[in-house]
Amino acid sequence: MSQQTIIHTLPRCRILRCLAGLMLLCTVELSAQISEGGTPPSFRWATLRRSTVPEQVPVTFDANELRRRNVQAERIGQPLVTGSVIDVHYHPANAGEWLTLPDGQRVWQLTLCASNALALMLYYTDFYIPEGGKLYIYNADKSQLLGAYTHRTNPRGGRFATEFVTGDQLTLEYAAAPSGQAPRISIEGVGYGYDNLTVHNGSVQLRASACEVDMNCEEGDAWQNQKKGVCRMVQRIGSTQYLCSASLLNNTAQDLKPYILTAYHCSLGSNNLQATPEDMEQWTFYFHYEREGCDSHTAPAESKTMIGCKKKAASLVNGRSDGLLLLINENIPAHYNVYYNGWDSRGEPAESGVSIHFPQGDYAKISTYFDPVTHYTFESFDGMKGDPNAHWNVIFGPTANGHGITERGSSGSPLFNENKLIVGTLTGGSSTCTKPDGLNLYGKFSCHWNKYRIADSTRMDVWLDPVHTGAQTLTGRFHAGTLPMPRYLTLTYASKKIRLTWMEPLSQPKPLAYNIYNNNLRIGQTTQPVFEDETPGFGEHKYSISAVYDNNNESEFLTHTTFIQEYATPTGVSAIHTTLGKVAVSWQPVVYEQTIYWGGKNAVSQVVMDDDAEGNPLPFYFGQMWMADDIKPFHKKTLTSVKFMPARNNSYEIFIAQGPRVYRQQASNLIHRETNIIPLSTPFVIDGNSSLIVALYVSAPSGYPAYCDAGPAIRGKGNLYSYDGLNWKTLYNPIEPDEDFNLNFFIAAVISSTEGNVPTYTYADSEAVLPSPGAAHPSKTQTSVAGERVALYSMTPLAFPEITGYNVYRNDKKITTVSPSVRRYVDPDDLKQKAFYQVSALYGNNESDLSAKVEIDPQANDAVETVTLKSNVFTNRLEIGGAENVSCLEAYAVSGKRCLQINNPGRIIDMQALPAGIYFIRIYTRDKACITLKAVKK
Repeated sequence: MSQQTIIHTLPRCRILRCLAGLMLLCTVELSAQISEGGTPPSFRWATLRRSTVPEQVPVTFDANELRRRNVQAERIGQPLVTGSVIDVHYHPANAGEWLTLPDGQRVWQLTLCASNALALMLYYTDFYIPEGGKLYIYNADKSQLLGAYTHRTNPRGGRFATEFVTGDQLTLEYAAAPSGQAPRISIEGVGYGYDNLTVHNGSVQLRASACEVDMNCEEGDAWQNQKKGVCRMVQRIGSTQYLCSASLLNNTAQDLKPYILTAYHCSLGSNNLQATPEDMEQWTFYFHYEREGCDSHTAPAESKTMIGCKKKAASLVNGRSDGLLLLINENIPAHYNVYYNGWDSRGEPAESGVSIHFPQGDYAKISTYFDPVTHYTFESFDGMKGDPNAHWNVIFGPTANGHGITERGSSGSPLFNENKLIVGTLTGGSSTCTKPDGLNLYGKFSCHWNKYRIADSTRMDVWLDPVHTGAQTLTGRFHAGTLPMPRYLTLTYASKKIRLTWMEPLSQPKPLAYNIYNNNLRIGQTTQPVFEDETPGFGEHKYSISAVYDNNNESEFLTHTTFIQEYATPTGVSAIHTTLGKVAVSWQPVVYEQTIYWGGKNAVSQVVMDDDAEGNPLPFYFGQMWMADDIKPFHKKTLTSVKFMPARNNSYEIFIAQGPRVYRQQASNLIHRETNIIPLSTPFVIDGNSSLIVALYVSAPSGYPAYCDAGPAIRGKGNLYSYDGLNWKTLYNPIEPDEDFNLNFFIAAVISSTEGNVPTYTYADSEAVLPSPGAAHPSKTQTSVAGERVALYSMTPLAFPEITGYNVYRNDKKITTVSPSVRRYVDPDDLKQKAFYQVSALYGNNESDLSAKVEIDPQANDAVETVTLKSNVFTNRLEIGGAENVSCLEAYAVSGKRCLQINNPGRIIDMQALPAGIYFIRIYTRDKACITLKAVKK
């Protein structure tokens, strides 16, 4: 045997020391299990000589080589590895020594050394401390102390574990019970921590990626209750230790049973080795594992740990939703101040929210998302595939302190929705700091809940709703119960400020203060039930008020959402001399746009419909429908363009139908596999009393021409298809469900606030025939779509801001207010010197900003405004120059018959109702002039 081998088999442990005056230089990871505190008896005798020789734990592996192997294993979905378990057999009868202290106290000490470990953790086949006995565990420099473990720590005895202790050497010190009863401390394994541990030797060793956001940054202000229920897990699976994230859950019995929700794959080790019940008895759960502040250099908080659990329900990774429900062996002490998180089993896509997790095993981080989650089917590198659409995909967004993502070690972490309820558990993803818009896939809690009803062990509802309430949502709670919350929040907006008022809780105890949040960021704290936000800004504001109690615990949030519109300012303002020598100020109408679409944001699938008798794909229409109630806000507004994604080797025709009106237009110059915006040649005026269909017609289908989202289908609105444009069917039928067709077509309509005239027609027998149950299913293939990911906006139509008038200003002084239909004003005053004009729009009691200034000089020889036809030859549209000076337009046939009269026309006149021929266009100006021009309609 070579000397090099001898050195390897007889390692020397590092002895770490901190001088009393230099203790602050040593970074200590604070934690505590169920214990009673105190100091080991030997610490009272600083001069006590210890003859105990460290027991050398045999390290027979190369940690560097294991790290390399673990990186490969984790890439295919294995949980994050943190250490290996070394088999040993130590107990007071065969290891360590008994000492008698100077005061007569009998203690047993055992020092273990495992060379170069980052931290050590002990596993026991039996752990029982008799009444009056106390066990302490501390590292070499005494900077970390666990205990005292007493009779109350594990009163039933049996399998147990004690948490990680920093360094490669630790000492167990047992103070004997006065009764003389022997303890049972049977150590079967030493957890040799060598990777993904936040333990230090005088300096901070970061693990999570740089873009991650610490839990106690401002992004976490509104989630302080929820974080108290999220825990880091250390799982023993065979001879390996792993790290995952998890959460404590409330149940409808409100009995504080410590249920833990995580991912099923966190119970699988290398080669899909399943954790045994014996392994789970030694799993460790760290609560409050976080830094005290928003900085990687701030001190760690004191974490609290629980040991041991039993599996209650599981949803497999392969073919299901990857969920795992555990029950911790012992109730969690009240002084741990943990939070039993609430949940939502309805399966509705969350609009926004966060995930709280422990990436790379680091302290708690928070990742925030602002857009609705989408449905997804999980597939792994090694061929495992989840249940179709049994996962949520989340795209996290940038925030003030970083861009949260998920990483190894985040597995099992909870996904919270906008109501602060858990809706999923992390399976995996592809997001990174350099690619933050990658996948983050969470197994749906709604699937974990009761989709897989094979047995109680495959569903979670029987455990989390033990009293059979049928509840689909449940709020969280603290040990003491649900804290009283404020009442009756009201908002008032005036002088660009929002004033919030509320009433204090009725029940006791009374709050110490109130926290005020705007869009989940804390903006203030007050002791009075009133608060004023002086700078709310434009956009949506979700105000929340919570009552604050002891330990900074908060009540549930009382919430009110309002929207402060950034009112549009008139554009195209001009000032010009009139024929009468006055100044005419004109402007373009304020125009808003809105994109409406049923379904998700991403195109992920393509479909084709049925074949004819010879096997050729049938021509078909596909699109979406808005019922009259949906589009009432758009009455008389105009549909100006259509968005969709075309496939190669197909031609598309836009098809819009409302009542008896049908609009068709060929879509040309298309870019395949990207979202195209096709402007309509003639804007389509919407009737708010009739359903609207916006679709595409494919006359000669090739391949799979219709793109779809990931579902679920908004039946009868987002998933319509037809073969004739009259009789419509749905892609998905819930009576005979087929998950492969639970999709919406990828098409959207752009609506403008510009108004038009709705043609007069009757509704009898003119509406589209809506689908009946049992509609036939098309053929389809699932594909990955390259190109623009976020192209459409899923939204219910909202009313445009209503313009109630315009103000006209001269030299910063308001000179008139005109009605919303007016686009031109003649200043009655005679100007003697240069002046500038501006225009603002009125929205009830609110006013937009003033437009840019336009200057005019009365002494200058400016051109006088004129009215002209842009072209004397037209097809369906006639365009007028100087339309703002037109009060009335008439069209006469050569016979002298008046065919058309429009008061206050816009720039574009719709002439499609007139037959081809020669017309005389008579124009009356606001200056009382009359102009007659000749034009030809082709």
